[in-house]
Amino acid sequence: MPKPSTSLVGREREVAGIRQLLDAVDVRLVTLTGPGGIGKTRLALEVARSFQDEYAHGVHFVPLAPVQDADLIPVAIADVLTIRITGEAPVSEIVIATLRDRHTLMVLDNLEHVVGIAAPWIADLLSRCPRAHILATSRVALRIGGEHLVPVPPLTLPDPNAEMAVELVEQSEAVQLFTQRARAIRPAYSLTDANAGTISEICQRLDGIPLALELAAARINLLAPAALLDRLTHQLGVLNSGGRDLPIRHQTMSNAVAWSHDLLSPAEQGLFRHLSVFVNGFTLDAAETLAIDDDGNIAHVPASELVASLLDHSLIRRANGEERESRFTMLEPIREFGLNQLAMHRDDHHAREAHASYFIQLARQSEAAMHGYGHVTRLAILEAEHDNIWAALVWLTLQERIEDAMELAGSLWYVRKTGRYVFESRGQLELLLAHPQGAARTIQRARALVLVAAYASEQGDHARAADAHKEALAVFREIGDGIGAVQVLRSMALALTIGNLDQAIETLRESLALAREREHQWGIAAALDQLAGLHMYRNETDTALECLRESLRMHKAMDDHYGVANALAYKGMLIARKGDMLQAAEHYQACISLSTDIDDKVRLAMGLIGLADITRA
Repeated sequence: MPKPSTSLVGREREVAGIRQLLDAVDVRLVTLTGPGGIGKTRLALEVARSFQDEYAHGVHFVPLAPVQDADLIPVAIADVLTIRITGEAPVSEIVIATLRDRHTLMVLDNLEHVVGIAAPWIADLLSRCPRAHILATSRVALRIGGEHLVPVPPLTLPDPNAEMAVELVEQSEAVQLFTQRARAIRPAYSLTDANAGTISEICQRLDGIPLALELAAARINLLAPAALLDRLTHQLGVLNSGGRDLPIRHQTMSNAVAWSHDLLSPAEQGLFRHLSVFVNGFTLDAAETLAIDDDGNIAHVPASELVASLLDHSLIRRANGEERESRFTMLEPIREFGLNQLAMHRDDHHAREAHASYFIQLARQSEAAMHGYGHVTRLAILEAEHDNIWAALVWLTLQERIEDAMELAGSLWYVRKTGRYVFESRGQLELLLAHPQGAARTIQRARALVLVAAYASEQGDHARAADAHKEALAVFREIGDGIGAVQVLRSMALALTIGNLDQAIETLRESLALAREREHQWGIAAALDQLAGLHMYRNETDTALECLRESLRMHKAMDDHYGVANALAYKGMLIARKGDMLQAAEHYQACISLSTDIDDKVRLAMGLIGLADITRA
């Protein structure tokens, strides 16, 4: 579950009401509806967190805003619930089969753009999984049987006819939110009898919509409340003259973003709309690349100043949990506004060109650092930018810049993702490989082939996986790329584990020998880890332990915390097999401690399950 960066203001009645609905025996689907910025996601998170100890198989948050194809919703759910997708059965059926006996609550966030196709499948899931509950957020209802709609209202407002005294005005949720956010910007700010009426009117003017209030509060450091109200009233009055076919709260939300946007300088406005091309956030370094004017020339104002201003205006936010480098995100309604501005100014091409150029350069820098001790840091960078790289790759493909797209695809072989990415990515890569410009036998083609092979194997298309692996290995050998051959041999071995274990082990030994020859530390450790797993499967405990002892030393030397946690978990299993439960417990506890520190839920689960097993033994 995501951890909100701010506390929830108000909503006690709504939280209690939704909890009461979900507690009812005959209610298993609740949909929170309302316009963008009304607080559906934040409310759903609060409700879900309150249920975390009440569902035997957990409470899960599934973000669906990035999912553009409704057929991929089951895949997104499988991704979050770590349901392994194998074989030829439809993912939708695998998810339903897995959830059939599970007592779980899923928050399906932002369904509105795929609701038409998604709704029938959700109805099918609920009918066949009697213990599953769904809390959905959507701008529109799903309109399926058993759905209970909860329109999310605006925050409560002060009574405009009552006395504007602080003790009365501050009872309003809207005023509480405005005040809290304003104090975050200007700690000395306070609600007084002198400004209470003005603040009340600001909240009334913004209809109590949380995101609109946050945008307005962000200006309190620059404008006094009276000046804020004056500008707000004037701007919204002008903008409300159009778009009468929209619901009033949609008008207000759009207008609130427009009002905040129009108070920016031209340079700030330019960067704001350019930043909307980023998917799932960006770093300051990336933002600097897009600090350009409409002709693609570098802006005169430093990007750091522009980003700081956008942050002050609440048009972007700091992402949580980023320790290495500051990362920023845009809320989806704000990003939509930015993309519309980009289209209106007709500088979409310049922004996407700069975006793609940045990630091509990032891919090249990552490649240079990937074969030494700095590879763990580079992997983390590529992992964080996976969605941005794919967005750039798709745009480059549309521009018929196949060579550049292939180079970006090559960078992703280090951070191949599973789940919905399998379905989206394989099709995109096959298009690149089939293009005449992608036919040259280059390192980029070889890497794209390895990715296709891995995705095809996950989809049960073993013939395509074998062909792609074979061609990739041939290309790597032709161009003399031994490190590439190390990687493709490990990928081939993984595919061979289904049905041909002896050949898989032989292929891994070949990969290990080549990695040792090239002194490729990461390749050596990875091959040893895979070999340990296969020897463990064959009950060759001593051989598996020998592999893990060496790989653990190497992961520690490379400061590869994930690799260390993984090796500790598997060593714990093997040592337990040999009967030394005390030493096995020590390995599991070390795995649990490290996995907690690095937030590696998979290895944490392995450590906890292993420790539980030996405790029961």
